Amino acid sequence: MTNSASFWEDPEVKAAVARPTYAKFENARDRVIGTVMKISRHTWPDGSFGIQIQFEEDDVPTVTASQVLLKQHLFALRPEPGDRLSIELTGVERSDGKTLKKWRVERTRDGETVIEVSP
Repeated sequence: MTNSASFWEDPEVKAAVARPTYAKFENARDRVIGTVMKISRHTWPDGSFGIQIQFEEDDVPTVTASQVLLKQHLFALRPEPGDRLSIELTGVERSDGKTLKKWRVERTRDGETVIEVSP
């Protein structure tokens, strides 16, 4: 049996392989920098939600912010499409089986940069 189009030629498959789809912040200094294209709400199966940010640049992965501190920083900065955004994991603290991630988030709009940093 011959297929007229290969699975591997599907544009969605090619796009998924070309770059990471979602950012993973695992170690201090992990960072994503890009121009915001779209901001939306992502609801997880348990009903909790994250703030999902897609970037204009093809090589910048989507960020889904679920950590409380990161969501607070984004809320304070209120990035909009067209803004330049840098999200950096600055540290990870583990205590009593819980993990607290600390962040540095920069938003640049019209040449003005505003920074939020976790305590």
